[in-house]
Amino acid sequence: VGETAAIRRKPAPDMLLAILKDLHVSPAQAVYIGDSEVDIQAAANAGIACISVAWGFKEKSFLQEQGARVIVSAPAEILAYL
Repeated sequence: VGETAAIRRKPAPDMLLAILKDLHVSPAQAVYIGDSEVDIQAAANAGIACISVAWGFKEKSFLQEQGARVIVSAPAEILAYL
């Protein structure tokens, strides 16, 4: 799809905020689950809590270096943060 004037790509918060607006959900009511530093940055830029996953694109140590506050190693672990 690519970037448009109205919706910039991550780490800009545009996509996340547009989705939240469509769902009538505030950033405080949402959590973003991602696997990269771009996801961490996008969540922060949108004011959304972020859960990083250790089985994705980047390794756990890298995510920690990028400021990940919550990192899970298995999908079931996400439930503890919801």
